[in-house]
Formats: sequence, structure tokens, C-alpha cells
Amino acid sequence: VIPDKVRIPCYIVIIAAFVTLVKMVMNAYVPEIYNLLGVYLDLLVVNCIILGRAEMFAREHTVADSALDGLGMGLGIGGGFSTAMGQMTNNLGAMNQPAPTITCPKCGIANPSGAKFCANCGQTLQAQQGTPCPKCSQINPSGARFCANCGAPLAPQTIRCECGQENPSGARFCSGCGKKLGGE
Repeated sequence: VIPDKVRIPCYIVIIAAFVTLVKMVMNAYVPEIYNLLGVYLDLLVVNCIILGRAEMFAREHTVADSALDGLGMGLGIGGGFSTAMGQMTNNLGAMNQPAPTITCPKCGIANPSGAKFCANCGQTLQAQQGTPCPKCSQINPSGARFCANCGAPLAPQTIRCECGQENPSGARFCSGCGKKLGGE
């Protein structure tokens, strides 16, 4: 009844519709099983699409051409999947960075960044010395050019002279008045 040219697309649509119908029924009547199966029901549809495409190619080409096509498709899909998973893992890992903290010198408890007193012992806290990263707020050693946590470039630090002139952090003398920088 179905012409040969559209047999594979019809096969994919019928399977996809059936799987979608089963998903809806399972979600309505047995949500526990639906939640356990998760993405596997959707993978059935993807599998049908991939196999349907492979069958359409194999029908019109030789065995050697079909084998090379299958190898190429496998490498392409595998490479794309690996790249996507790597990117998602990287993005999720960046989201789970701990908030910066200040460690109390007296009791060693970590306190939120910006706290003036320790929540455990009441000790006065001093702000950590260094350069905060504009991307992830990690405190980096003074003079660092890139964040040790995320690799973002850090804004160059400057030293303000008594005369008000801003000088690069590595400067030994003020570019405005010539005084030696560094409090000497």
C-alpha cells in the first residue's frame, strides 16, 4: 500500500507516533515507570531514524559503500555526541564552583566572602589579599594575570601614588611625579 520511496519515512513516523503515544499513556497511568525509563523511550525514536537512514543508503549502494557510510556516520554521530557531552560537563562543572570564603585565622571556619566577623568565634576577619576574578569571584594571588580557577583574564592592578597618579602594578617609580613606589 505504501510506495517504496516513502516506505522508510512512513516507518519512522509510525514508530515515533507509537512511542509518543506509549510515553503519554505511561506518564498518565504509571508515572513511576515513566520516570524510571526517562530518556530511553526517546532513544527508540532516534534509533529508528538512524537505522532508517542507513537502510535507505544501503538499498541504493554497494556493500563496501554502505560499510564506509556506516563507519562515517558512527564516527560523526559519536564525535558530535562526545563534543556535546564534554561541553555540558564543562558548563555544569563551572556552575558548581563553591562561593568564595574567608577562613577565620583563630578557629579555621570558612565564612562567606565579605564577612567582617567569624560566625563561629566572633574573631574580626580581614579581607583576603589578592585579585578577585570578574567571572567566578575566586581570589587570586596579587600580580596574577589569569584566574587559577577558571582561566579568565584578570584586570591589571594599578598602584596609586601619593600624587594621585595610577601606575601599573610592576612600576617602581611614579610616572606622574617620579617618586619611588612601594612605600619607601
